[in-house]
Amino acid sequence: MSAKTISIGSPLDLILVGRLREVYWGSVAQSWTEARVRCAPPQSAYLDVDQRTPEWDLGRVHHFVQLLEARQELDPIVIDSRVYGLSWGPPFVWDGHHRFVAAVLVRRRRILASCGGLVTSIEWLTGERRRDRRPPEITG
Repeated sequence: MSAKTISIGSPLDLILVGRLREVYWGSVAQSWTEARVRCAPPQSAYLDVDQRTPEWDLGRVHHFVQLLEARQELDPIVIDSRVYGLSWGPPFVWDGHHRFVAAVLVRRRRILASCGGLVTSIEWLTGERRRDRRPPEITG
């Protein structure tokens, strides 16, 4: 097992895209279907959140889909865990929603991520922990 930290900016891990999708698939991401993404003009330019439109979001995912299909590596996504008082919640994508959705759409098995949160969650996301051994913060 590799050493893990509990802060964002940790060493990079190759996480299993399917496992992250099981515990984190927001309502917006559900609407970013492959058909809608591929119809949108690709958007390579980053925009601040207050300048984005739903069409830009789809195009941004399309841009990352094209990069992945061209076998280019993307910047790592950033994953952390929610904290509810003294209890830990499941992991969520802090940065990289468009890259994560693109990885799901092209059926990438793994994606680079900087992971914060509990070591047990990180171990489950990377596959160091068996699928059926979900830690309590993920199973709820």
